[in-house]
Amino acid sequence: MQQLAKLEAAIRADTDLRERIVRSIGSSSVALLALVDDRGSHRLELAGSGTLVVVNGVYYILTAAHVWEEVLKSALRLGITMTDNIDHKSWIDINAIIPTVCKQDGSKWTEWGPDLALLRVPPEYVGGIEAFHVFEDVATPGKPMNAACLESWVLTGAPKELGTFSALRAELQISGTFVSPRYHRRGEHDYFDVLMDTKAPDTPKSFGGVSGGGLWRIMAYISPTTGKIDWSQRLKGMAFYEFPQKDGARVLRCHGPSSLSAVAGETVELDVATLADAYLQEATDNKGEGGWAREELWRSVRNDLVRGLAVIALVLDYAESDNIAEPIAAGPMRDLLSVHGRDALNRVAQACEHSERMRLAVSRLRIERSDALYASWQELNSKYGAGPKGTTSS
Repeated sequence: MQQLAKLEAAIRADTDLRERIVRSIGSSSVALLALVDDRGSHRLELAGSGTLVVVNGVYYILTAAHVWEEVLKSALRLGITMTDNIDHKSWIDINAIIPTVCKQDGSKWTEWGPDLALLRVPPEYVGGIEAFHVFEDVATPGKPMNAACLESWVLTGAPKELGTFSALRAELQISGTFVSPRYHRRGEHDYFDVLMDTKAPDTPKSFGGVSGGGLWRIMAYISPTTGKIDWSQRLKGMAFYEFPQKDGARVLRCHGPSSLSAVAGETVELDVATLADAYLQEATDNKGEGGWAREELWRSVRNDLVRGLAVIALVLDYAESDNIAEPIAAGPMRDLLSVHGRDALNRVAQACEHSERMRLAVSRLRIERSDALYASWQELNSKYGAGPKGTTSS
């Protein structure tokens, strides 16, 4: 807990740390410029923002579908920002780009989308881009941190309001804002809503140009080797819609991991903290009946021991009361042990060392005497003075 308090204080107060995090994310973030034919003359136009990603060894720019359809598709060339404080130009012939578009039916762009596009970068351009940028591998699962972590979120993009433009020159600012997104789903697509305070200094009133910008999850931790604050970053969403301004604030909507998976053709994992929150909210709203979060937890438990146990631990930790122990023991924890056996019980035992709720859930398990795990389960309960309340006889 002391480490988490130290991390939170640093994230809030250490401007240099926040800037380093934003700069690190910025290595995969670009502004997208269109070179258009304006009645015989060339003109530069900001199309939107993008995130450099790689999927199965193929390199793309992830952006909003309307950025491609309304601006880039009809342009002569696509330009991307490469480095800071140096005049430069980096053009890609539009005809060389292969788009994969996920968009809604009809002619209108709405707050529900889908509104995503993957623009395949021609192979001959990849090396030049990699000299300045990093392509994010969106489909590779995250690795266990093995350290106390503090979660933060950063939204990136290039607001047009903060840039200056002439016919053939643009000065742009790719900003990174620490935000607190709210996750929800509708049908097969998912969303993060981000509330932006437009009254804050240096904050634009409108976020035109941010469409296609990435929403990043940051996990900050104190490195066990250096003792310094470090972090991991993963792309979890993409901005595509802004709501009307109200009371000095504006909501920006981002597509989430399920929507990114739909356009990428590979699974982009929902982070465990968001899944745990959704599971608890679903349990409250549905009065215990199952929904998508329950199904997602079930898949995690069966397919990935580490991820499944991590979600279980967070559900137990986030719940308002100890009453959560009973349904967790009867459902996800029992499935975890059934599928992964002794390895799962050993990991649960390690988690019990740090979590009273985990110990309570273990005591609520129902395990047959004939089960190979029965003796070890009893021993675990005895260690913490919690009599197995779910014991059954064969």
